[in-house]
Amino acid sequence: MGLSENEAKKLHNDALVFNMLTMPDVLEEPIFSKMREGGVDAIHCTAAITEDFKQAMEGIEKLYARVESLPDVIIATKVSEIEQAKREGKLSVLLGFQDTAPLEGRLSYFRPHLKSFYRAGIRCIQLTYTGANSLGSGCGEYEDAGITWLGREVIEEMNSLGILIDLSHCGQKTTLQTTEFSKKPVAYTHTNSKTVCDNERNKNDDCLKKLGEKNGIIGVTALPRAVKLEPPRSLDDLLDHIDYIKDFIGIDHVGIGLDLVEGYKEKKEIPEVVIFWRTRRPDIFGTVDNWFDMSYPEDIDSTSCIPNLTVRLAKRGYSEQDIRKILGLNTLRVLKDTIG
Repeated sequence: MGLSENEAKKLHNDALVFNMLTMPDVLEEPIFSKMREGGVDAIHCTAAITEDFKQAMEGIEKLYARVESLPDVIIATKVSEIEQAKREGKLSVLLGFQDTAPLEGRLSYFRPHLKSFYRAGIRCIQLTYTGANSLGSGCGEYEDAGITWLGREVIEEMNSLGILIDLSHCGQKTTLQTTEFSKKPVAYTHTNSKTVCDNERNKNDDCLKKLGEKNGIIGVTALPRAVKLEPPRSLDDLLDHIDYIKDFIGIDHVGIGLDLVEGYKEKKEIPEVVIFWRTRRPDIFGTVDNWFDMSYPEDIDSTSCIPNLTVRLAKRGYSEQDIRKILGLNTLRVLKDTIG
Protein backbone atom coordinates (compact mmCIF):
# COMPACT_ATOMS: atom_id res chain seq x y z
CA MET A 1 0.00 0.00 0.00
CA GLY A 2 1.50 3.32 -1.10
CA LEU A 3 1.20 6.77 0.39
CA SER A 4 -2.24 8.39 0.40
CA GLU A 5 -2.70 11.86 -1.08
CA ASN A 6 -2.74 13.44 2.39
CA GLU A 7 0.39 11.51 3.41
CA ALA A 8 2.10 12.63 0.20
CA LYS A 9 1.26 16.29 0.91
CA LYS A 10 2.64 15.98 4.45
CA LEU A 11 5.76 14.37 3.02
CA HIS A 12 6.18 17.25 0.59
CA ASN A 13 6.03 19.78 3.42
CA ASP A 14 8.58 17.84 5.46
CA ALA A 15 11.01 16.98 2.65
CA LEU A 16 13.75 19.28 1.42
CA VAL A 17 12.59 20.45 -2.02
CA PHE A 18 15.38 21.71 -4.31
CA ASN A 19 14.52 23.19 -7.72
CA MET A 20 17.75 22.90 -9.69
CA LEU A 21 17.05 25.69 -12.19
CA THR A 22 15.28 29.02 -11.82
CA MET A 23 15.66 32.52 -13.21
CA PRO A 24 15.75 35.67 -11.02
CA ASP A 25 12.02 36.22 -11.59
CA VAL A 26 11.30 33.72 -8.80
CA LEU A 27 12.59 36.27 -6.29
CA GLU A 28 10.01 38.83 -7.40
CA GLU A 29 6.33 38.93 -6.55
CA PRO A 30 3.96 37.30 -7.26
CA ILE A 31 6.24 34.38 -8.24
CA PHE A 32 8.13 34.41 -4.95
CA SER A 33 4.94 33.75 -2.97
CA LYS A 34 3.91 31.04 -5.45
CA MET A 35 7.25 29.33 -5.01
CA ARG A 36 6.99 29.38 -1.24
CA GLU A 37 3.41 28.09 -1.54
CA GLY A 38 4.84 25.21 -3.58
CA GLY A 39 7.04 24.22 -0.66
CA VAL A 40 10.38 24.98 -2.32
CA ASP A 41 13.27 25.10 0.16
CA ALA A 42 16.25 25.67 -2.14
CA ILE A 43 16.87 26.89 -5.68
CA HIS A 44 19.72 27.17 -8.14
CA CYS A 45 19.24 30.68 -9.55
CA THR A 46 20.76 32.02 -12.78
CA ALA A 47 22.90 35.11 -12.21
CA ALA A 48 24.18 35.36 -15.81
CA ILE A 49 24.06 33.69 -19.21
CA THR A 50 25.76 35.66 -22.00
CA GLU A 51 27.06 38.53 -19.84
CA ASP A 52 30.75 39.44 -19.63
CA PHE A 53 32.71 39.52 -16.37
CA LYS A 54 31.62 42.99 -15.26
CA GLN A 55 27.97 42.45 -16.18
CA ALA A 56 27.93 39.08 -14.41
CA MET A 57 29.32 40.65 -11.23
CA GLU A 58 26.58 43.27 -11.43
CA GLY A 59 24.01 40.48 -11.81
CA ILE A 60 25.37 38.75 -8.72
CA GLU A 61 25.18 41.98 -6.74
CA LYS A 62 21.56 42.50 -7.79
CA LEU A 63 20.67 39.02 -6.55
CA TYR A 64 22.40 39.65 -3.22
CA ALA A 65 20.47 42.90 -2.84
CA ARG A 66 17.20 41.20 -3.70
CA VAL A 67 17.80 38.35 -1.27
CA GLU A 68 18.66 40.79 1.51
CA SER A 69 15.32 42.54 0.93
CA LEU A 70 13.31 39.34 1.37
CA PRO A 71 12.31 37.65 4.63
CA ASP A 72 13.85 34.27 5.44
CA VAL A 73 16.04 33.95 2.34
CA ILE A 74 19.80 33.31 2.24
CA ILE A 75 22.56 32.91 -0.34
CA ALA A 76 24.01 29.44 0.26
CA THR A 77 27.56 28.40 -0.65
CA LYS A 78 27.71 24.98 1.00
CA VAL A 79 25.34 22.14 1.81
CA SER A 80 25.36 22.67 5.58
CA GLU A 81 23.89 26.14 5.02
CA ILE A 82 21.07 24.69 2.90
CA GLU A 83 20.30 22.11 5.57
CA GLN A 84 20.34 24.71 8.33
CA ALA A 85 18.07 27.02 6.34
CA LYS A 86 15.56 24.19 5.88
CA ARG A 87 15.47 23.63 9.64
CA GLU A 88 14.84 27.35 10.14
CA GLY A 89 12.14 27.58 7.46
CA LYS A 90 14.26 29.70 5.15
CA LEU A 91 14.79 29.55 1.38
CA SER A 92 18.35 28.87 0.15
CA VAL A 93 19.57 30.42 -3.10
CA LEU A 94 22.54 28.79 -4.84
CA LEU A 95 23.99 31.14 -7.47
CA GLY A 96 25.04 29.94 -10.92
CA PHE A 97 25.69 30.82 -14.56
CA GLN A 98 24.08 29.20 -17.61
CA ASP A 99 27.18 29.76 -19.74
CA THR A 100 30.89 30.38 -19.28
CA ALA A 101 30.67 33.69 -21.19
CA PRO A 102 31.50 35.60 -17.96
CA LEU A 103 34.94 33.92 -18.00
CA GLU A 104 35.53 35.84 -21.26
CA GLY A 105 37.06 32.87 -23.08
CA ARG A 106 40.77 33.59 -22.75
CA LEU A 107 43.42 31.38 -21.21
CA SER A 108 44.83 34.28 -19.17
CA TYR A 109 41.39 35.18 -17.78
CA PHE A 110 39.62 32.02 -16.79
CA ARG A 111 41.46 31.13 -13.57
CA PRO A 112 41.32 34.58 -11.94
CA HIS A 113 37.75 35.06 -13.15
CA LEU A 114 36.65 31.69 -11.77
CA LYS A 115 38.26 32.47 -8.42
CA SER A 116 36.56 35.87 -8.31
CA PHE A 117 33.18 34.35 -9.07
CA TYR A 118 33.74 31.63 -6.49
CA ARG A 119 34.50 34.28 -3.85
CA ALA A 120 31.32 36.09 -4.94
CA GLY A 121 29.25 32.96 -4.24
CA ILE A 122 28.94 31.23 -7.62
CA ARG A 123 28.70 27.47 -7.08
CA CYS A 124 27.35 26.13 -10.39
CA ILE A 125 28.36 26.96 -13.96
CA GLN A 126 27.03 25.49 -17.20
CA LEU A 127 29.85 24.79 -19.65
CA THR A 128 27.93 26.15 -22.65
CA TYR A 129 24.50 27.56 -23.32
CA THR A 130 22.77 26.48 -26.54
CA GLY A 131 25.58 27.69 -28.81
CA ALA A 132 29.29 26.93 -29.01
CA ASN A 133 31.98 28.76 -27.08
CA SER A 134 35.71 28.31 -26.47
CA LEU A 135 35.06 25.35 -24.14
CA GLY A 136 32.56 23.20 -26.03
CA SER A 137 29.35 23.05 -28.06
CA GLY A 138 25.73 23.59 -27.17
CA CYS A 139 22.75 21.53 -28.29
CA GLY A 140 21.68 24.10 -30.88
CA GLU A 141 24.86 24.20 -32.97
CA TYR A 142 25.26 22.66 -36.43
CA GLU A 143 27.91 20.28 -35.10
CA ASP A 144 29.11 19.29 -31.65
CA ALA A 145 32.91 19.16 -31.65
CA GLY A 146 33.13 18.15 -28.00
CA ILE A 147 35.18 19.81 -25.28
CA THR A 148 38.26 21.84 -26.20
CA TRP A 149 41.65 21.91 -24.51
CA LEU A 150 40.60 25.11 -22.76
CA GLY A 151 37.39 23.35 -21.77
CA ARG A 152 39.43 20.65 -20.04
CA GLU A 153 41.42 23.29 -18.16
CA VAL A 154 38.22 24.98 -16.97
CA ILE A 155 36.68 21.66 -15.91
CA GLU A 156 39.76 20.87 -13.83
CA GLU A 157 39.71 24.32 -12.22
CA MET A 158 36.00 24.06 -11.39
CA ASN A 159 36.63 20.65 -9.84
CA SER A 160 39.48 22.11 -7.79
CA LEU A 161 37.58 25.18 -6.56
CA GLY A 162 34.36 23.38 -5.77
CA ILE A 163 32.00 24.58 -8.50
CA LEU A 164 29.37 22.16 -9.82
CA ILE A 165 29.51 21.65 -13.60
CA ASP A 166 26.14 21.89 -15.36
CA LEU A 167 25.68 20.40 -18.86
CA SER A 168 21.95 20.88 -19.48
CA HIS A 169 22.19 22.88 -22.72
CA CYS A 170 25.38 21.23 -24.00
CA GLY A 171 25.47 19.02 -27.07
CA GLN A 172 25.55 15.25 -26.63
CA LYS A 173 29.28 14.88 -27.38
CA THR A 174 30.29 17.77 -25.14
CA THR A 175 28.02 16.41 -22.40
CA LEU A 176 29.41 12.88 -22.63
CA GLN A 177 33.06 13.96 -22.76
CA THR A 178 32.70 16.39 -19.85
CA THR A 179 30.83 13.86 -17.71
CA GLU A 180 33.62 11.37 -18.31
CA PHE A 181 36.53 13.82 -17.94
CA SER A 182 35.36 15.54 -14.75
CA LYS A 183 36.86 14.09 -11.60
CA LYS A 184 33.74 15.08 -9.66
CA PRO A 185 30.05 14.37 -10.37
CA VAL A 186 28.32 16.68 -12.82
CA ALA A 187 24.71 17.78 -13.14
CA TYR A 188 22.26 18.04 -16.00
CA THR A 189 20.21 20.46 -13.92
CA HIS A 190 17.25 21.01 -16.28
CA THR A 191 16.72 18.51 -19.07
CA ASN A 192 14.98 15.21 -19.81
CA SER A 193 15.45 11.88 -21.57
CA LYS A 194 15.94 11.98 -25.35
CA THR A 195 14.64 8.41 -25.57
CA VAL A 196 11.31 9.48 -24.06
CA CYS A 197 11.15 12.75 -26.04
CA ASP A 198 13.36 13.01 -29.12
CA ASN A 199 14.52 16.61 -28.68
CA GLU A 200 18.22 17.56 -28.99
CA ARG A 201 17.84 19.56 -25.78
CA ASN A 202 17.37 16.25 -23.93
CA LYS A 203 20.12 13.75 -23.07
CA ASN A 204 20.66 10.50 -24.93
CA ASP A 205 21.19 7.15 -23.23
CA ASP A 206 24.98 7.30 -23.56
CA CYS A 207 25.06 10.53 -21.57
CA LEU A 208 22.62 9.21 -18.97
CA LYS A 209 24.57 5.99 -18.55
CA LYS A 210 27.82 7.89 -17.99
CA LEU A 211 26.04 10.25 -15.58
CA GLY A 212 24.97 7.29 -13.47
CA GLU A 213 28.46 5.79 -13.54
CA LYS A 214 29.94 9.09 -12.32
CA ASN A 215 27.34 9.50 -9.54
CA GLY A 216 25.81 12.66 -11.03
CA ILE A 217 22.24 13.92 -11.26
CA ILE A 218 19.67 15.01 -13.85
CA GLY A 219 16.92 17.45 -12.93
CA VAL A 220 13.80 16.83 -15.01
CA THR A 221 12.42 19.99 -16.58
CA ALA A 222 8.99 21.32 -17.54
CA LEU A 223 10.19 22.98 -20.77
CA PRO A 224 7.21 22.02 -22.98
CA ARG A 225 9.01 20.59 -26.02
CA ALA A 226 11.51 18.79 -23.77
CA VAL A 227 8.62 17.00 -22.06
CA LYS A 228 6.70 16.08 -25.21
CA LEU A 229 7.12 17.38 -28.75
CA GLU A 230 3.44 18.10 -29.33
CA PRO A 231 0.49 18.91 -27.05
CA PRO A 232 -1.35 17.97 -24.99
CA ARG A 233 1.28 17.81 -22.25
CA SER A 234 0.70 16.87 -18.63
CA LEU A 235 2.51 16.17 -15.40
CA ASP A 236 2.18 12.47 -16.23
CA ASP A 237 4.31 13.04 -19.33
CA LEU A 238 7.02 14.56 -17.12
CA LEU A 239 6.74 11.62 -14.72
CA ASP A 240 7.35 9.28 -17.66
CA HIS A 241 10.83 10.82 -17.89
CA ILE A 242 11.41 10.19 -14.19
CA ASP A 243 10.24 6.58 -14.57
CA TYR A 244 12.57 5.99 -17.52
CA ILE A 245 15.65 7.58 -15.92
CA LYS A 246 15.02 5.75 -12.63
CA ASP A 247 14.75 2.41 -14.42
CA PHE A 248 17.78 3.12 -16.66
CA ILE A 249 20.37 4.54 -14.24
CA GLY A 250 18.75 4.38 -10.80
CA ILE A 251 16.70 6.49 -8.41
CA ASP A 252 19.82 8.11 -6.91
CA HIS A 253 20.41 10.17 -10.05
CA VAL A 254 17.03 11.90 -10.48
CA GLY A 255 16.09 15.39 -9.28
CA ILE A 256 13.96 18.31 -10.41
CA GLY A 257 15.00 21.42 -12.38
CA LEU A 258 11.71 22.76 -13.65
CA ASP A 259 12.89 26.02 -15.30
CA LEU A 260 9.48 27.69 -15.00
CA VAL A 261 9.84 31.29 -16.20
CA GLU A 262 6.41 32.50 -15.06
CA GLY A 263 7.54 36.01 -14.22
CA TYR A 264 8.87 36.74 -17.69
CA LYS A 265 5.71 35.43 -19.32
CA GLU A 266 3.42 37.41 -17.02
CA LYS A 267 5.34 40.62 -17.78
CA LYS A 268 5.46 39.78 -21.51
CA GLU A 269 9.25 39.92 -21.41
CA ILE A 270 11.60 37.69 -23.40
CA PRO A 271 15.40 37.66 -22.96
CA GLU A 272 17.48 38.47 -26.03
CA VAL A 273 19.28 35.12 -25.93
CA VAL A 274 15.90 33.33 -25.94
CA ILE A 275 14.82 35.27 -29.06
CA PHE A 276 18.10 34.33 -30.75
CA TRP A 277 17.70 30.59 -30.22
CA ARG A 278 13.95 30.36 -30.72
CA THR A 279 14.46 32.09 -34.08
CA ARG A 280 17.12 29.58 -35.11
CA ARG A 281 16.02 26.37 -33.36
CA PRO A 282 12.23 26.34 -32.99
CA ASP A 283 12.47 22.54 -33.29
CA ILE A 284 14.14 22.51 -29.87
CA PHE A 285 12.40 25.33 -28.01
CA GLY A 286 9.38 26.40 -30.03
CA THR A 287 9.03 29.77 -31.75
CA VAL A 288 9.35 33.25 -30.23
CA ASP A 289 5.54 33.47 -30.16
CA ASN A 290 5.44 30.10 -28.37
CA TRP A 291 7.33 31.69 -25.47
CA PHE A 292 4.04 33.35 -24.56
CA ASP A 293 1.39 30.94 -25.90
CA MET A 294 2.88 27.45 -25.36
CA SER A 295 1.67 26.19 -22.00
CA TYR A 296 3.72 24.24 -19.52
CA PRO A 297 2.46 20.70 -18.86
CA GLU A 298 -0.89 20.59 -17.08
CA ASP A 299 -0.66 20.38 -13.27
CA ILE A 300 3.00 21.49 -13.23
CA ASP A 301 2.61 24.89 -14.90
CA SER A 302 3.54 26.97 -11.85
CA THR A 303 5.96 26.73 -8.95
CA SER A 304 2.91 26.60 -6.70
CA CYS A 305 2.03 23.24 -8.32
CA ILE A 306 5.18 21.39 -7.26
CA PRO A 307 3.28 19.46 -4.52
CA ASN A 308 1.35 17.80 -7.38
CA LEU A 309 4.62 16.14 -8.37
CA THR A 310 4.95 14.52 -4.96
CA VAL A 311 1.33 13.35 -4.95
CA ARG A 312 1.64 11.81 -8.43
CA LEU A 313 4.94 10.11 -7.59
CA ALA A 314 3.21 8.51 -4.61
CA LYS A 315 0.34 7.38 -6.86
CA ARG A 316 2.88 5.72 -9.15
CA GLY A 317 4.16 3.71 -6.21
CA TYR A 318 7.32 5.59 -5.33
CA SER A 319 8.33 5.09 -1.71
CA GLU A 320 8.72 7.91 0.78
CA GLN A 321 12.51 7.66 0.67
CA ASP A 322 12.61 7.63 -3.14
CA ILE A 323 10.38 10.72 -3.28
CA ARG A 324 12.64 12.51 -0.79
CA LYS A 325 15.62 11.65 -3.01
CA ILE A 326 13.96 13.07 -6.13
CA LEU A 327 12.76 16.23 -4.37
CA GLY A 328 16.14 17.17 -2.97
CA LEU A 329 18.31 14.56 -1.26
CA ASN A 330 19.97 13.46 -4.49
CA THR A 331 20.81 17.07 -5.27
CA LEU A 332 22.33 17.56 -1.83
CA ARG A 333 24.46 14.44 -2.28
CA VAL A 334 25.93 15.73 -5.52
CA LEU A 335 26.49 19.17 -4.00
CA LYS A 336 28.30 17.61 -1.04
CA ASP A 337 30.59 15.82 -3.50
CA THR A 338 31.29 19.02 -5.44
CA ILE A 339 30.86 22.28 -3.53
CA GLY A 340 31.14 20.76 -0.04
